[in-house]
Amino acid sequence: MKNIISWSLFSGLRSRYAMGLCWLLFAAGAAVAGPLPPAHDWDRHLDRDHAPQPALVARLEGVQSHADCALADWAALPVDELISTVRAASSACLNSLFSASGDVAVALFNENTMLAVAQAFTQDANQYDGSAAAGAKALVLFLRAGFYVQFYGDELPDYSPQLSQKISTGMTVLLRHSGFFVLTERNAEYVSEVVTLVDSAGINLQHLPQLTALFASLNVSNADGYWAPLAVNNVLTVFFRAHYADAADAWFADHLMVIEDLAAMASREDLTSTGSEYVVANAAAETARFYQYGDAFKAAIDAPLKGLLQRYDFQGVGASIWLAAADMIDYYLPGQCQEFGLCGFVDDIDAAILSIRHQCPSTFSVRAQSLTPQQRDSVCDDLLALQQRFHRLFGQADSPVADDYNDQLEVVIFASSDQYQLYGGVLFDISTNNGGIYLEGDPSDRNNQARFIAYVAEWQSEFEVWNLMHEAVHYLDGRFNMQGDFQDTLSADTVWWTEGIAEYVSKLDDNADAIDTGDSNAWPLSTLFANSYNDTSARIYDGGYLAARYMFTQQSEQLDYLLMHSRSGDYSGYQASLQQLGDSLDVDYSSWLQCLVAGGDCDPDGPDGGNGDVLLQESAISADQAVWRFVWVPAGYERIQVTTSGGTGDVDVFVKYDGWPSQQDYDAASMSAGNEERLILAAQGGEYLHLLLSPKAAASNVRLTVSASPAAIQ
Repeated sequence: MKNIISWSLFSGLRSRYAMGLCWLLFAAGAAVAGPLPPAHDWDRHLDRDHAPQPALVARLEGVQSHADCALADWAALPVDELISTVRAASSACLNSLFSASGDVAVALFNENTMLAVAQAFTQDANQYDGSAAAGAKALVLFLRAGFYVQFYGDELPDYSPQLSQKISTGMTVLLRHSGFFVLTERNAEYVSEVVTLVDSAGINLQHLPQLTALFASLNVSNADGYWAPLAVNNVLTVFFRAHYADAADAWFADHLMVIEDLAAMASREDLTSTGSEYVVANAAAETARFYQYGDAFKAAIDAPLKGLLQRYDFQGVGASIWLAAADMIDYYLPGQCQEFGLCGFVDDIDAAILSIRHQCPSTFSVRAQSLTPQQRDSVCDDLLALQQRFHRLFGQADSPVADDYNDQLEVVIFASSDQYQLYGGVLFDISTNNGGIYLEGDPSDRNNQARFIAYVAEWQSEFEVWNLMHEAVHYLDGRFNMQGDFQDTLSADTVWWTEGIAEYVSKLDDNADAIDTGDSNAWPLSTLFANSYNDTSARIYDGGYLAARYMFTQQSEQLDYLLMHSRSGDYSGYQASLQQLGDSLDVDYSSWLQCLVAGGDCDPDGPDGGNGDVLLQESAISADQAVWRFVWVPAGYERIQVTTSGGTGDVDVFVKYDGWPSQQDYDAASMSAGNEERLILAAQGGEYLHLLLSPKAAASNVRLTVSASPAAIQ
């Protein structure tokens, strides 16, 4: 599946794709995006496809929990009182509208209420003086939230054309006012919301001819602001969506002037090296998008685009503009690279930008833009240490899930977040509005290359590759705990686990922020189990961390049962087991969380025991060569756990039901460093389980335990 993203949203993203929510991205079969860094200059790069405004991560997290209003109370108000309440609402209240659901959503956003608010919007337009009041912007946000909830939710039917027509009437009034095109920072905030409303209401073509006049409103005096560039960039989103309208090509053919205006915006040299260069780059991409119609608009866009490619290059001043145009042309005109001087440009960029290649002394390799030898080696050391930690925790070393051939992870490291946004999309066909992204691909393909694309956190005082540990855990978890590709895992509720375990293994107990977040939000464990990539990053990452840590340290019996399903690719069985758990652990989880909040020793013994009925136990095994054991598995058990511990040396464990195992032929194996081996497999009642203890180094005083457990979840 292609990424569902657009250059029209923010700089650094592939322009060829449609827009969508970006916690979850798909490329080459599977992708997991990492958490964003602390908000600094990320604001203008965030996805704003009908999303709450302003699109600042730091201001959106926890909106549902901390909004100073109750939407249920709003839903009970008469419409006139509702409009007055909306006008006076805080940003937190307004942003929380986008998460309305159920009966509240129906009461707030039914068509009659939306029509009344649209009428109030038109009244505001008649009184507009070029410096819109906060209340006017609030009504626009309400309308946008209504369209958002109607589109993404199931509660509301489609709105009738009457609603869009009423909003269009208000837009027509606004666009007649010269003050609308004066992009002071205050007015530009209102304009940016109104332009997005045009797209939400699906009235793009009706108003594009007037909206392109905003291009001239962006100049060196406001180019480094926030709202003025964003307002103009939102016009490009209106362009992008307009292609989906019926007979869009015929409409554009009758309105060539808007294409010429767009091409002129893409040619604005005065905005290069300013805070508005991303707008020019997006304009270049949107201009090149007209190649999707073949030669229909070639005469209008060829010269401007070829001029851009000659004026700039993929490095230096205007690089983002060159890349935006080149990437889009390459997509829509495959095989015509010679005409534009673009043959092999992706390979040229790769060779110039990612010139460092290094194989770590492990299953990791590094491909980087700018690392010192010391930094490169520290990355390798950190990855190796993490890999060893993971296998100590799970005991699955050298025993990947079936049909997983991702035996190497390539770690791509850009020099900074800006460089990641500039080149990541072109080189790897990804979205870059994230903290890095893991591309698992198809692990069953022997030619597949698993890859984590990252960047150096330039805002940190010490060298750090952002999310390096988190994303490396995704690789290890996918290889040893989750059979199939990422899309297979999404057939069940696995987000709490995949993101939570990545946070837990990378941070262990050192995550005070997650504990604080969990305490303030008080999500029940059963709620966290249902996490999806549509939830806030606080719930996905911090909540996921808490859920994974709790299950790992307090409920290992239950967790092993879930992992037994996921390791075999039985996601329907996994989901059934998770649903059977329901809310049965919520009270215990809450007590455990409060223990963490209070600073108590809440995981004193590490993972909970829960070994079930012991079938075989020996406490002093010594081996300088293979040791064989077998044990009868009675009927009535669901799973078998085999563990070794203690002693000296290094022993590996291989097990098989149908005959004796070997290092090449086994049903399950654990090959961690040292003697701490642990493996789980389904019980086959009425069969013998055969065991091989194979020493890598002569072992002595090793403890072996084979235990059987009934169904952990009924």
